Amino acid sequence: MYGEQGKPAFSPDTRLWFNLSHSGDDIALLLSDEGEVGCDIEVIRPRDNWRSLANAVFSLGEHAEVEAEHPEQQLTAFWRIWTRKEAIVKQRGGSAWQIVSVDSTLNSALSVSQCQLDTLSLAVCTPTPFTLTADCVQRLESIA
Repeated sequence: MYGEQGKPAFSPDTRLWFNLSHSGDDIALLLSDEGEVGCDIEVIRPRDNWRSLANAVFSLGEHAEVEAEHPEQQLTAFWRIWTRKEAIVKQRGGSAWQIVSVDSTLNSALSVSQCQLDTLSLAVCTPTPFTLTADCVQRLESIA
Protein backbone atom coordinates (compact mmCIF):
# COMPACT_ATOMS: atom_id res chain seq x y z
CA MET A 1 0.00 0.00 0.00
CA TYR A 2 1.00 3.60 -0.51
CA GLY A 3 -0.04 6.92 0.98
CA GLU A 4 -1.37 9.86 -1.04
CA GLN A 5 2.12 10.97 -2.04
CA GLY A 6 3.53 7.49 -2.59
CA LYS A 7 4.93 6.70 0.85
CA PRO A 8 4.89 2.91 1.41
CA ALA A 9 2.60 1.82 4.24
CA PHE A 10 1.09 -1.20 5.90
CA SER A 11 -2.64 -1.78 5.41
CA PRO A 12 -4.88 0.57 7.45
CA ASP A 13 -5.98 -2.25 9.78
CA THR A 14 -2.35 -2.83 10.79
CA ARG A 15 -1.52 -0.35 13.53
CA LEU A 16 2.14 -0.13 12.55
CA TRP A 17 4.02 2.56 10.65
CA PHE A 18 7.50 2.42 9.20
CA ASN A 19 10.08 4.31 7.22
CA LEU A 20 13.30 3.32 5.50
CA SER A 21 16.39 5.18 4.39
CA HIS A 22 19.76 4.19 2.99
CA SER A 23 23.07 5.80 2.17
CA GLY A 24 26.12 3.96 0.92
CA ASP A 25 26.15 0.55 2.61
CA ASP A 26 24.03 1.69 5.56
CA ILE A 27 20.28 1.42 6.05
CA ALA A 28 17.89 2.81 8.65
CA LEU A 29 14.55 1.18 9.50
CA LEU A 30 12.15 2.86 11.90
CA LEU A 31 9.00 1.09 13.18
CA SER A 32 6.26 2.63 15.32
CA ASP A 33 2.93 1.65 16.81
CA GLU A 34 2.13 5.31 17.64
CA GLY A 35 1.75 6.92 14.20
CA GLU A 36 3.59 8.01 11.06
CA VAL A 37 7.37 8.19 11.31
CA GLY A 38 10.21 9.39 9.13
CA CYS A 39 13.92 8.68 9.13
CA ASP A 40 16.94 9.64 7.11
CA ILE A 41 20.50 8.37 7.17
CA GLU A 42 23.40 9.88 5.27
CA VAL A 43 27.06 9.07 5.06
CA ILE A 44 28.91 12.26 6.00
CA ARG A 45 30.91 12.78 2.85
CA PRO A 46 32.34 15.62 0.80
CA ARG A 47 29.90 17.19 -1.62
CA ASP A 48 31.24 19.82 -4.00
CA ASN A 49 28.03 21.84 -4.16
CA TRP A 50 26.87 21.53 -0.56
CA ARG A 51 26.91 25.30 0.01
CA SER A 52 24.78 26.03 -3.07
CA LEU A 53 22.41 23.23 -2.09
CA ALA A 54 22.15 24.70 1.42
CA ASN A 55 21.47 28.14 -0.11
CA ALA A 56 18.63 26.64 -2.13
CA VAL A 57 16.90 24.63 0.60
CA PHE A 58 17.97 25.82 4.07
CA SER A 59 16.04 28.37 6.13
CA LEU A 60 17.73 31.36 7.75
CA GLY A 61 17.85 29.48 11.06
CA GLU A 62 19.43 26.46 9.42
CA HIS A 63 22.03 28.68 7.72
CA ALA A 64 22.80 30.24 11.10
CA GLU A 65 23.30 26.75 12.56
CA VAL A 66 25.88 25.94 9.85
CA GLU A 67 27.65 29.28 10.22
CA ALA A 68 27.89 28.85 14.02
CA GLU A 69 30.11 25.80 13.48
CA HIS A 70 33.87 25.90 13.10
CA PRO A 71 34.68 25.84 9.33
CA GLU A 72 35.96 22.25 9.54
CA GLN A 73 32.61 21.16 11.04
CA GLN A 74 30.32 22.98 8.60
CA LEU A 75 30.01 20.06 6.18
CA THR A 76 29.02 17.80 9.09
CA ALA A 77 26.46 20.43 10.15
CA PHE A 78 25.10 20.45 6.59
CA TRP A 79 24.47 16.68 6.74
CA ARG A 80 22.98 16.96 10.25
CA ILE A 81 20.44 19.53 9.05
CA TRP A 82 19.80 17.68 5.78
CA THR A 83 18.92 14.43 7.58
CA ARG A 84 16.69 16.31 10.03
CA LYS A 85 14.78 17.98 7.16
CA GLU A 86 14.45 14.70 5.24
CA ALA A 87 13.11 12.87 8.32
CA ILE A 88 10.43 15.55 8.78
CA VAL A 89 9.40 15.46 5.11
CA LYS A 90 9.28 11.66 5.12
CA GLN A 91 7.19 11.60 8.33
CA ARG A 92 4.66 13.80 6.56
CA GLY A 93 4.64 11.45 3.58
CA GLY A 94 6.04 14.18 1.35
CA SER A 95 8.43 14.10 -1.56
CA ALA A 96 12.04 15.25 -1.66
CA TRP A 97 10.96 18.47 -3.41
CA GLN A 98 9.13 19.54 -0.23
CA ILE A 99 12.39 19.76 1.72
CA VAL A 100 12.55 23.48 0.86
CA SER A 101 9.32 24.17 2.78
CA VAL A 102 10.61 22.60 6.02
CA ASP A 103 12.41 24.70 8.62
CA SER A 104 13.89 22.12 10.97
CA THR A 105 14.82 24.77 13.54
CA LEU A 106 11.19 25.63 14.35
CA ASN A 107 9.35 24.00 17.24
CA SER A 108 6.87 21.39 16.14
CA ALA A 109 4.30 19.07 17.66
CA LEU A 110 6.49 16.26 16.31
CA SER A 111 9.58 14.87 17.99
CA VAL A 112 12.78 15.13 15.95
CA SER A 113 15.90 13.46 17.26
CA GLN A 114 19.26 12.85 15.67
CA CYS A 115 22.57 11.18 16.23
CA GLN A 116 25.93 11.29 14.50
CA LEU A 117 28.16 8.23 14.62
CA ASP A 118 31.58 8.23 13.01
CA THR A 119 30.74 9.01 9.40
CA LEU A 120 26.94 8.70 9.66
CA SER A 121 24.22 11.23 10.34
CA LEU A 122 20.84 9.79 11.36
CA ALA A 123 17.60 11.61 12.14
CA VAL A 124 14.12 10.39 13.10
CA CYS A 125 10.80 12.21 13.25
CA THR A 126 8.09 10.65 15.41
CA PRO A 127 4.63 11.67 16.67
CA THR A 128 5.67 11.21 20.31
CA PRO A 129 8.88 12.09 22.17
CA PHE A 130 11.79 9.88 21.24
CA THR A 131 15.49 10.35 21.90
CA LEU A 132 17.90 8.84 19.44
CA THR A 133 21.22 7.87 21.01
CA ALA A 134 24.18 5.79 19.94
CA ASP A 135 22.71 2.97 22.08
CA CYS A 136 19.61 2.95 19.83
CA VAL A 137 21.68 2.36 16.72
CA GLN A 138 22.85 -1.09 15.82
CA ARG A 139 25.32 -1.51 13.00
CA LEU A 140 25.49 -4.90 11.41
CA GLU A 141 29.01 -4.99 9.99
CA SER A 142 28.49 -8.21 8.10
CA ILE A 143 25.68 -10.64 7.56
CA ALA A 144 26.79 -14.17 6.76
